[in-house]
Amino acid sequence: MRARLTGAAVAATVCCVLAVGCDAKSGSGIAKPAEHAPADEPTGPPLFEEVTSATGIRHTYQNGEDPGEHPKHLAILESLGGGAGLIDFDGDGLLDVFLPGGGDFTGADGTTIVGRPCKLYRNLGHFQFEDVTATAGFATLAGGKPWFYSHGVTAIDYDRDGWPDLLVTGWGRVALFHNEPDGRGGRPSWTCPPGPASTGGSPGRLA
Repeated sequence: MRARLTGAAVAATVCCVLAVGCDAKSGSGIAKPAEHAPADEPTGPPLFEEVTSATGIRHTYQNGEDPGEHPKHLAILESLGGGAGLIDFDGDGLLDVFLPGGGDFTGADGTTIVGRPCKLYRNLGHFQFEDVTATAGFATLAGGKPWFYSHGVTAIDYDRDGWPDLLVTGWGRVALFHNEPDGRGGRPSWTCPPGPASTGGSPGRLA
């Protein structure tokens, strides 16, 4: 009987101690865990600096969502952004930049889907870029057709001639651009071969 009482008394004592410890307040004489001050922010220059305006790159991707011109259509096109392609198209060892243009909605009811021009910027070195869109053949598609609503781009040497080509994807269309020689060892121009990859009929419309 005594052993049972002693065990019960010990258990009760332990419970009381735990209860007091869990409800510890200042001045109670019970130590609290040490509180560590937050670490100071590291000092020094920022890791990144926004330098777009100084590089010569002037481009804004458009997704057609412009409340200033027309109301939002809440179309899936307006929820998609544009990609970017890094490609050394002229073989000078510097990565050049290709940027899709996106598109817009036109027409009397604002539901005709049209494209905006893409851009190709040649890397001049030292964070400087030159707009070579027109001279490189990216102003229009094959046969002078206007751009479709573009989204993404990828670089691939599809004919294995040692020079990277470009495939531009978009709304209902894709366009394949072949990196062309200029006869002097350079590659300043591109062609968009006619065919299924670069044709798609008239601009689309929202349902």
